[in-house]
Amino acid sequence: MTQARVLRNSERITRVAADALAEDGWSALAPTTVSRRSGLSPRAVSTRYPTRPDVGAAAWHAHAGPTLQATLTDILTASGLLDAPGSEADFVAVMRSVAQPSVDLLAAAELLVLARFEPVLREALDATLAPTVAQWCEPVPGKITRAAAARRAYLLMVALGLIAAGRRPGATDLDLTDEITGLHRVLLNDLAPVRLPTARALHAHQRTAFDTGDPIHDDLLTATLDRVGHLGFDAATTMTIASAAGHSETTIFIRYPSKLALFIDAAARQQAIAFRANEAFTERLEARHGLAIAEAVNIREFLHPDLDLQRAIYAETIRMSWHDEELRDRQEAEINTFIDEMHRTHADWPAGTTEAAAHMSYATGIGYALLPLLAPDAWTLPYDVVTRALPGSA
Repeated sequence: MTQARVLRNSERITRVAADALAEDGWSALAPTTVSRRSGLSPRAVSTRYPTRPDVGAAAWHAHAGPTLQATLTDILTASGLLDAPGSEADFVAVMRSVAQPSVDLLAAAELLVLARFEPVLREALDATLAPTVAQWCEPVPGKITRAAAARRAYLLMVALGLIAAGRRPGATDLDLTDEITGLHRVLLNDLAPVRLPTARALHAHQRTAFDTGDPIHDDLLTATLDRVGHLGFDAATTMTIASAAGHSETTIFIRYPSKLALFIDAAARQQAIAFRANEAFTERLEARHGLAIAEAVNIREFLHPDLDLQRAIYAETIRMSWHDEELRDRQEAEINTFIDEMHRTHADWPAGTTEAAAHMSYATGIGYALLPLLAPDAWTLPYDVVTRALPGSA
């Protein structure tokens, strides 16, 4: 009876932890908070899971990790990219469920981002999901071609991104059926890879030049992104940011009311600068090689191991937007700007279709930041077999 009660309480704790992650994020995983939500004593929680990462790892092993692994397996199976033929109807059904993520999938997305910064979570991923995903994305002579591995990796990026993008206001109300059906057809193409240009996105491998006109301000913005990218938002205290910038904490609070305000401003400025640089890089490639090849090179560059810090900053910005209204509003403003651009460049698209397409594009971009955590060698794959099959890629 005692053993049964212990097991029930452990299940209760991990269930509460997964629910709290989905609802309120990492901050809700303090053992005292989990104790209050579960109705168990602080000792009952802290004896099992002494720290927040321990609680998170337990929630991953019990709920979030198995659910995510089963979901990704179902997606690949329904697509026909594993051993058996797939079904378009099954593919649409499972992808639509991903776009309306369950509590455990939302918890998995939170933990996946945080695994960059928390060794206990990283160990949990490496012991469970990561080897499977890496194997899916690995070419095997005579069994899995590089093209097939690229199609799998691309689909996994879209799926992971859709889970993460599912927190957007109104996202679960979008009808993505046409986009999902189109993706399925694209993934079933039989294109062979072509040799991609060796062009490098050098701007992405360099520190952002903020050039605000105030060197001290530039130092603070650079240090903020550096510390958040290496430590995560919670561990990147204003003291560590000020120290990295070579200035005092007072210097920060003269300019910003809080660490969050500083991070929001630094991330927004960095994304605006990166967007312009990426656009210029893509235009140069497109002029010489066409849009499809330019997009394939962009994927390769963003997945490159050297850009791990930039991916960490982007993923942490997305994660913070799930729980902060101001940052979420900024993200929404960027998406709406993208939609407006789609209207200007694709006047024949109905508004609803454009919004759904924009959401898919946004989700895929998030997926680019998440897949390398699970399959670090995915950057070597020939994504042109996907981009060349996309509508309007010629």
